[in-house]
Amino acid sequence: MTPSTPFRLVVDQTGEQIAAEEEICSALTSSRHANSNVRAHIGRTLQQADTRTVADPRIVDALAALRSDADPDVRAAASWSDRP
Repeated sequence: MTPSTPFRLVVDQTGEQIAAEEEICSALTSSRHANSNVRAHIGRTLQQADTRTVADPRIVDALAALRSDADPDVRAAASWSDRP
């Protein structure tokens, strides 16, 4: 996966999820992408991520940034993360 590739769940040949750290790094890269569609996509995609990933302080910060993004679609995509 290259730094410009939008976040997506990656599965290896045995069906195992990639290491959590790689998943987080990929999500962080997507959350800072210049293309607002990529940022909105990660905002929506992280809603389906496991609790451990979403609770990571780096992801918490990324979601906060997405919720205050200049693009209203990005803000809407991450709005789920501001709910208790």
